Amino acid sequence: MPRPIDDRNTRPRTIPPLTLVARPPDGHRVELVGANLLRAFGAIVVIYAHIGFFFGDTLHVNWWLMTGVEKVLVDSGGLNKYLSFLGVAVFMMLTGMLLTGSMIRQHPGRFLANRVGRLLPGLWVAVAIAVVLIRTGFMGTFSGQTTITDAQAALSFVFGGFFIKPNDVEVLGVTWTLLVQIVFFVLCVGLGRPLLKRAPILVPIAGATLCMAMQVYNRFVPEFYTVPMLSKVAATLPALFMGQIIYLAWTRSCGWVWLVVATVFQALVIRMSTSFGDYWAGDHYLWTMVVVTGIVLVVGRYGGRANEWAPVHWLSSRSYGVYLLHTLILYRLYNFAEPYVGKTGAVLAFLVVLVVVVEVFHRLVEEPAGRWIGNKTKNIGAPRKAPAPVAEAVSEEAVEREPVPARS
Repeated sequence: MPRPIDDRNTRPRTIPPLTLVARPPDGHRVELVGANLLRAFGAIVVIYAHIGFFFGDTLHVNWWLMTGVEKVLVDSGGLNKYLSFLGVAVFMMLTGMLLTGSMIRQHPGRFLANRVGRLLPGLWVAVAIAVVLIRTGFMGTFSGQTTITDAQAALSFVFGGFFIKPNDVEVLGVTWTLLVQIVFFVLCVGLGRPLLKRAPILVPIAGATLCMAMQVYNRFVPEFYTVPMLSKVAATLPALFMGQIIYLAWTRSCGWVWLVVATVFQALVIRMSTSFGDYWAGDHYLWTMVVVTGIVLVVGRYGGRANEWAPVHWLSSRSYGVYLLHTLILYRLYNFAEPYVGKTGAVLAFLVVLVVVVEVFHRLVEEPAGRWIGNKTKNIGAPRKAPAPVAEAVSEEAVEREPVPARS
């Protein structure tokens, strides 16, 4: 199960329930032994959700797999239609769990440089591909426009298309979740760093309070002054903060009362988002979050061989490319292939093409860009040292260089 590394003699054995800070926040690492399975599961569910939306809401057709999944997991299990948000919440919760320690432990510049190296190169390449496909008429935007201006294309590289009013311009719709992660990083590493370094459990409480304030603002101020995208961000941040709460629980950073209070605040955000209509696939988001939390707690403890299965390892290590690229391939390829091979055959063809494209993307974009940015930013946040002989400096650099993060 997730556990602090080399921490057996420093964790308090018993913590009074009302203890706000049980130990100095030092960013202990946690080992999530089932992380590969969780990432692979999240990638599969995200793909299924977009296939479900495409079949059910666009084509209005049935598919045998959807019939079974919707009957068992949606109608009987109470999850969102097409399993919406389930896969996204898994990735968000993992981000909160695995990166909170890094936020506390690392220099802010070092942490953000790692995130830039991991996220931005792939994002920019995927957005560039989407812009080319739209400009050539191969596809429209994900918000319904058939073409885009130069300014709209440029804004899409910095998430600006989501904030265009009266109608947003989504060149690559899935990237809204990256915006949520970036807001989380800014809140924790920037605005919330003093709390994170002194009383970290107050960060998810303050974050939930801010989320509710954003929702109330968009609900009650005149429409001209609203920022609709912020409601979507606020409605999703609880998944990240829940991951952060789990990390703080597993590192025994505070008493259980504060953990319960922080969790209740996240539930309040979700209930408010549901009542305000900020969610887009029904009113089962709170239950979906409960299920995701259970999945993360249970699967995260699993350290068996399934974590190392080749398909699981491939999906885990390339889940970011799957996330960025699958919607660019799915719709056109399905429409082309379905008349020849049927629905199931077209889905299989999409999956084969996706595997090939993602592998190329991983080898030609993600890995080299991550290495290059990692090398360029390796000294950010490093303590200043006295000059050393050249041979010694090279040796230290080889030992101390922090590897580019494999996952976000």
